[in-house]
Amino acid sequence: MTIAARHGLGRFVRAGARLGRPSGEGLADTAVALRRALEDAGVAFVKLGQMLSTRRDLLPAALVDELTKLQTQAQPAPWTEIEPAIAAALGRPIDEVFRSVEPEPLAAGRA
Repeated sequence: MTIAARHGLGRFVRAGARLGRPSGEGLADTAVALRRALEDAGVAFVKLGQMLSTRRDLLPAALVDELTKLQTQAQPAPWTEIEPAIAAALGRPIDEVFRSVEPEPLAAGRA
């Protein structure tokens, strides 16, 4: 709820809130806020947004278009978080399993 509120989506998660359906520019702004909130919430929520981006049959085009950005423009988790998780899953250090591992640099224009 804190993340939703931080991104201007608090009205959608308040208990008992009565909502109208955003449309036009309001929907576009809501879509951007939702994408940013999902990114902020972490990997599982980014994956949820990626799955929702494939549901043009259920969601408005403006929302799907914004969530589609999570397919190619989501921020990757930092290597400092990824490396220990891989090593734990392997049960040993990465360099004992792979000859070399070099994290891919971020594409131009992504921070």
